[in-house]
Order: sequence, then structure tokens, then C-alpha cells
Amino acid sequence: MSGCPRSAELADGCPMASMNPATNLPPASILQMPTDTQAEFLSTERQYSTIPRADTEESQSWLYPSPRMFHNALARKGKAVEPSAIDSMLAVHNELNESVWQEVLSQERSLNTQCGDVKLKRFMGRPDDLSPTAWWHVKVRGGKPPFDRHDWTIDRCGCEIRYVIDYYINGRDQDEDISFNVHVRPALDSPAAILDRFRLWWNSKKQ
Repeated sequence: MSGCPRSAELADGCPMASMNPATNLPPASILQMPTDTQAEFLSTERQYSTIPRADTEESQSWLYPSPRMFHNALARKGKAVEPSAIDSMLAVHNELNESVWQEVLSQERSLNTQCGDVKLKRFMGRPDDLSPTAWWHVKVRGGKPPFDRHDWTIDRCGCEIRYVIDYYINGRDQDEDISFNVHVRPALDSPAAILDRFRLWWNSKKQ
């Protein structure tokens, strides 16, 4: 292993870890490997979210990345960040995901699916793929593109439902505080999903 790279970007000839189908990422043991001398001093401790997992029989919630994993992920994307800023950035990341999950649950309640045991089955980051709504916002309305996109697949009492989440940043000037706007909605990938979107729109008009 001495000739293998220290990051998750494993080269030919080195042991290739199987990808986790729930996250489309290598195992945590690979992602925890330090990618540079700065990462060696970052914590590998991870915190549990309040988001229940659907890919395990155990009563367990999803784990957030450790500071080292978060640093490595940014490094792989070419976004160099000072280690001293990692903890605060990770806290914002975790808070955003908690807010997204609460919005998913809120929409599920609005749809009155009669499923009280909604869980997150898998997720995928798609930062380079504009959703149709984001494409319209950027190409037609001339807005700023989202800085990230996630697709979350939930388990709704045995049925897989995909949600699309676009993450936007508001306020980049020095005199403005940075805030975030997150657009959460079911993906339009089936007749049932189209009906869900219509019902959510209709319910919002009645409020």
C-alpha cells in the first residue's frame, strides 16, 4: 500500500474499494484517509443526524461526515479551505441537511400519504447537473445557479420517492450576510410524482 495515493482517488493497481450504493461514495474508511498534511490534524469524529436510514434493519440515523471527510470532499472538488474554517462550514452543512429533511417531512404530511415512517434510503450529490427548475431560473430568468444539487430517495412505506434539492446562496457582497435558499420538491419522474407536485401546489394555494 506504500505506493497507493492517500486520498479516495485510488489509482490503477491499488485496491479499489466498492462504492456505497446508498451514497455513491467509497467506504468511510477510505474517505477518512488524510489527503494532505493539514487533513492529518482534523478530527475523524462523526455526528449522528436526525434523519432515519432506510437501508438498514437497525434503528439508526444517517451519520454526517467528520471534519476530515468534509475537508477531503472539498479538496476533491478543487475548493481549498483553511482547516480552521472546516468546523463552522460543517456545522452549516449539517444544519442545512436537517432543514431539508424537515421540509421533506412537511411535504409528506401535506400530501397526506398516511405513512408515518418515512426514511431516507439513499442520496446523491449532483453539483454539475442543473435540474429543470434551476435551468429555467438560470437560462431564462438570468438568475444565479445553485451551488449544489442533491437527489434524495426516500422510503415512503415501501415505495421509493425521489426528491430534488437545489441549494442557492443569497448575499455575497461584503455588506451582506450570507444566507441560503433551498428548493425541495418531489422529482417529476412518474405520473404519481406529477400528481404529488400538483397536490403540493394546490395545498399551498389554500393556505
